[in-house]
Amino acid sequence: MKRSDFRRYALSSGVAAAMLAGCGGSQPPIGAAGAVPPSTTIRARSPLGLASSRHTAKKRWFLYLGNMRGYSSKFKVYPLGGSRPIRSFSRSWNVYAIAIDPWNDVYTTNGFVSDTEVTAYTPGGKAVLLNIGTGFGAPEGLAFDSHGNLWLADTVNIEEYAARSTNLLRIIKVPGCYSLAIDSSDNVYVACGGNHRKNEIDVFAPGASSPFRTITQGIDLPRVLMFDGSGNLFVANCSPCDSYGKKHGGSITVYAPGSGVPSRTITNGIDWPVAMAFDGEGNLAVANSPWTGKGSVAVYGSASHPMYTIVKDIASPNAIAADPSGNVYVSNLPVAGDKGFSVTVYNARGSLLRTITDGVKVPTALAIGSD
Repeated sequence: MKRSDFRRYALSSGVAAAMLAGCGGSQPPIGAAGAVPPSTTIRARSPLGLASSRHTAKKRWFLYLGNMRGYSSKFKVYPLGGSRPIRSFSRSWNVYAIAIDPWNDVYTTNGFVSDTEVTAYTPGGKAVLLNIGTGFGAPEGLAFDSHGNLWLADTVNIEEYAARSTNLLRIIKVPGCYSLAIDSSDNVYVACGGNHRKNEIDVFAPGASSPFRTITQGIDLPRVLMFDGSGNLFVANCSPCDSYGKKHGGSITVYAPGSGVPSRTITNGIDWPVAMAFDGEGNLAVANSPWTGKGSVAVYGSASHPMYTIVKDIASPNAIAADPSGNVYVSNLPVAGDKGFSVTVYNARGSLLRTITDGVKVPTALAIGSD
């Protein structure tokens, strides 16, 4: 089966969604010096950032969706559990990645190289907070450190911006990287590989401009990085992603804190891994999107073979997220014979709960956050 050109663009850009949600605390003025993130109860560096249940009852939760639609891209906000958007913002190009800062502000990237920017919205996506015109390469990854500073990976640099500010703090010359993640000590991990990129993970200490460690063992076209609650690093390697044809494969490699040697390698059930997330129980969900057929979402516990695999209404998945109840959200691009674009929602057992199509136009990024 052949994918549409939309999917070719998405995969060549390394589409993946990772979300860092914050809990509680008042918001400092925009760009306030020494702004300190509010205290949280979030699992350390989990890309889902699920808060403990005692802190979720009074919060309103939202699904954030990024769309790519030519020159009329849309960023949309849905009430969690709803299927119709309550807010929509126009963007000049592709809403490529979404991340959430410690104050629950929502950051989105513009992934088109001639019009690079990051836009931040207030919690719940109610209004535009600020706009960062990066002026560098196409932004491809977002993350926040313990101070709430924004880290951005683009096609030419790694950049750090002050918390809730347009103030550029520094630039690290590391070209051609897809994504980044930050550990509990504020070390910055940068995934590089493919299309003349370095096939490695570079690790930068706080304040450093050159890596103090490089991970190469088990790395093969790294596309997505994230940490679990114990500080283990998870890397999605998509070795076939640099060639479009009948090639299959890929892997997930897991590294203990501070280690450059995989403690676990997952290949069973992996085929073009383009996005990862943790469900409400800490299980790993991997979106597989092979070029020659329909995709799947494989869910893993502590073993290296899937506990179960979701295939119902999965077409060509390219982003994944989970809500505080452990429901898993998957954005789908169509393959031959499919009806169109969708976001499908599954419970923690992998059963389909509902399908969202209203406002879904070439979905490229997902995140879940609160007000």
